[in-house]
Amino acid sequence: MSFNKKMASVTGDVFVISNGTKGESVSFESLIVELATSTLCPSFEIFGEDKPRNWQPLVVNNTNKDWINGQYFSGRFVGKSHSFNVLIKPNSANIQVLKNAIAENHNGYDYQSLAFEMLSEHIKVKHNGTNILVSKDVWSSIQNGRHHDMNLGNCILVGERFSQQTKTFFTNTLAY
Repeated sequence: MSFNKKMASVTGDVFVISNGTKGESVSFESLIVELATSTLCPSFEIFGEDKPRNWQPLVVNNTNKDWINGQYFSGRFVGKSHSFNVLIKPNSANIQVLKNAIAENHNGYDYQSLAFEMLSEHIKVKHNGTNILVSKDVWSSIQNGRHHDMNLGNCILVGERFSQQTKTFFTNTLAY
C-alpha cells in the first residue's frame, strides 16, 4: 500500500508508518510499551534524529495537509531489527506522550551506558539549526577546511556529548 493510501486510512492523530521488523504498522500504544521496555539505539544521535522534528511533505495534497508541521520521529531498538517511523498531527496530546517516552528511554542507564560506549569520543555541533554529533577528528578537519563533506563547513561547536561527571561515572562503571 502506498504512503498516501496508508495516511488516508488513519482515523486518529497518530500515523505509525512502520513499527516492526518487516515494516508492518502496529499501534502507537505498542510502540510506547516498546519504548518503556527496550533500549533505543544511540546511533540516531549522530544525525540529530533522536528527537521528534517537524514534518514537511515535498508535495502538499488533500491527504497530507492536516499532517503538515506534525512531529515525525524515527528510531531503532538495540538488538532488534526493529525500526519505527511515527508521524503525529500538530497540537496532538500524543506528541508529548511520545516525547516523554523517548526522554525516559534516553535517560535510562542502559541507553546512557551504550551511548557512552558508542559516542564518548564525539562532540556536539550545530549544523543547519540541528545538533549533530561528529568525531573529534571530523571536527578538526572541519576547522582546518579539510573535511570531504563541505556542507559541514558551517558547523558551530556546541560542546561535549558527555559532561566530565558522566564521563568519570561511566569510565569507572564500565571498567568492571
